[in-house]
Amino acid sequence: MTKPEIYNHILTVTSTLIAEKGFEKTAISDIVKASGISKGGIYWHFKNRDEIILAIVENIFTQQMEFLNAVMVQEGDATQRFDHLIGLIVASLEQVDELMPSPIEIYAFAMRKPEIMAQMKTYYRRYQTHLADLIKEIVQENGTQVDDAQQAALIFMSTVEGILLMAVVTETADTLSSTLHQAKLIFLNGIKQEN
Repeated sequence: MTKPEIYNHILTVTSTLIAEKGFEKTAISDIVKASGISKGGIYWHFKNRDEIILAIVENIFTQQMEFLNAVMVQEGDATQRFDHLIGLIVASLEQVDELMPSPIEIYAFAMRKPEIMAQMKTYYRRYQTHLADLIKEIVQENGTQVDDAQQAALIFMSTVEGILLMAVVTETADTLSSTLHQAKLIFLNGIKQEN
């Protein structure tokens, strides 16, 4: 394997282990055993376990930003692009659900690790700004008004994150797609109505 392939293999294996065991119970020895890469090979790419976890969280956020950036430059009206964004989010969650750490795990870990919390704050601010731009386009196309597009973006982001957390807690991942689509409809109907 090439260096980039080894790096990605370590991240994939670690993500799967964390999804099965949680952050705290996933040790370097587990990663070595599951990946087939020596401890020295792991440490060649990462200083420690937390650096691997930081890279995993960064990959998750990067993928979501790529979805949003791709949607922002698409042709079509803003509502169609917003709908496409939800479709991309749902598809990514359905494809890798068993390979991803639970959102609860990520938030709990971030609460104890300032560098991960800082990364999350940066990501959420960027995402919120781009989503607010899309929301502004939606209301402009519909001749409606939103008092604060940044706040509307935060409300929608919070709704999505809440749905993901509830899917874990209530073990209703099988209805995640329909729940996210219903949330999208409620949100869009709300911002398309005159105040």
